[in-house]
Amino acid sequence: ALAKCIYRINQVIEQGNHDLGKGITLGLYIGRGSGEDRVYEPALLRTECPICGGSGPFEPDRQSGRLSPRCATCGGLLDYILLDDRETQAYCPDIVVATPDKLVHELQTDPSAHVLIGAPMLRCQSCGRAYPKLGDRKDCRQCKGTLESVEHHSDIRFIFLDEYTLLSGATASRLSHFIRLLRWLKRTYGLSDDIFFFLACATAADPRGFACKLIGLREEDVAVLSGDDYFEESGWTWQRIVVIYPWEVSTLGSVSWGVIAINKAWLRMEGGQRDAYSKQLIYVQRRDDGHNLHRYIQDLEGSVRVGRSEFIFFHGDLDPIALADNRRRAREAGRGVLIGTSTLGWGVHMPWLNVAHVWGAPYSTAEFFQVIGRVGREVVRERELPALVVLHLFPGNPRDVWLYDNFIKWFKNPALEPELIDPYNIAIVRSTTPSIIACMLLSRLYTKYSAGFAWSRFGEILERCRRDGELNNVFEEALTNIFLVGLDESDKRRDG
Repeated sequence: ALAKCIYRINQVIEQGNHDLGKGITLGLYIGRGSGEDRVYEPALLRTECPICGGSGPFEPDRQSGRLSPRCATCGGLLDYILLDDRETQAYCPDIVVATPDKLVHELQTDPSAHVLIGAPMLRCQSCGRAYPKLGDRKDCRQCKGTLESVEHHSDIRFIFLDEYTLLSGATASRLSHFIRLLRWLKRTYGLSDDIFFFLACATAADPRGFACKLIGLREEDVAVLSGDDYFEESGWTWQRIVVIYPWEVSTLGSVSWGVIAINKAWLRMEGGQRDAYSKQLIYVQRRDDGHNLHRYIQDLEGSVRVGRSEFIFFHGDLDPIALADNRRRAREAGRGVLIGTSTLGWGVHMPWLNVAHVWGAPYSTAEFFQVIGRVGREVVRERELPALVVLHLFPGNPRDVWLYDNFIKWFKNPALEPELIDPYNIAIVRSTTPSIIACMLLSRLYTKYSAGFAWSRFGEILERCRRDGELNNVFEEALTNIFLVGLDESDKRRDG
């Protein structure tokens, strides 16, 4: 989505009709697994090519001097996108798409990563590559161009967190510490620590309280914007919910026969209806249920002679390339049945999907509303055809029985589960303290020991930090400014 949006903005900028400055660049800063390449696979960009409108595929290309995706259909180069995480770090693009673990790991292990978050830098006059302002480097490692000191710092001002309710427990606590560290580092590098945080989710129980805990803000500094403020009532029903409570068949049979029934109805549809209801999603909580459905529905289709659908199974054991390929197959299928676990439950945008079957009562209210939010997102609304959600309940399960008896009341006034986050969890504090201290020590290299710095003298400089009392300062600031803000003196003494 960003690839297409930025392309259109850059087109306007190139035409010169607006005072918008230079074009916008986008860099990927995403961690890779053990043994994987550090470069993001352009084949994973399963999106419409903003140049020709085709679906790619995209291939890596370094024609512009930086690794960017090129569309294999039209040959167009998206040179505003950086695929290599090292190049994202070096060129400091306007927008960085990153994972928290990647940022934390690089900030504590690689001083060069600090140029992304405001550290003083040297920039090559020829290629624009940035280097940390440490030591006596005079030329660019890439093109041998001359380096010059720049006053402009790479200043992070906006942070967007999508589906933030997925951040809970230890993961959210660690991220909370990192956000506090980021604000501390900005102050250290002479920048304002004001950052605008945008947290987005459709199923939040206490968005204001969560934001205060995660980011460390006061309640009066958090503004809650609801969908009602921005989306007008459409005037038509965009989803229909059907609750099935079968006594004579299992949930497996209920879901399977439900899919077959909709396929039969689809054969009698015409025009836009056939396009709108050609694909169905089955949401299961266990992968084994998905495998059973995968076999059972195909056997049923053959016995009732409704024609063959294309079956696509999404689950967490698939690697990113396989998941991207499955999404492409699902989008291009004439008639398809998608079976998915929580891999498809949160934040996946499939505008061509308008039928969903839910296997049994969900484990949480938020889970159910996230799942049904996958259908009826665009196509149905444009044609005023409601999406269809079928909830298959099982009489032998107490949770299913309760939901059947209370569905209307529960659906009209859902009580969403609170998001769990404890930034002052002592176990998390202990596990993240080394990372935070390592980042803060590296910041000292820039602010107090950059002149004459050389990696061959790193041990000597670290010893000087100790003699100067900087190590003690780092430990004290890490505990008081990041972790223990808000705790009273007794808590500080108890936790040491």
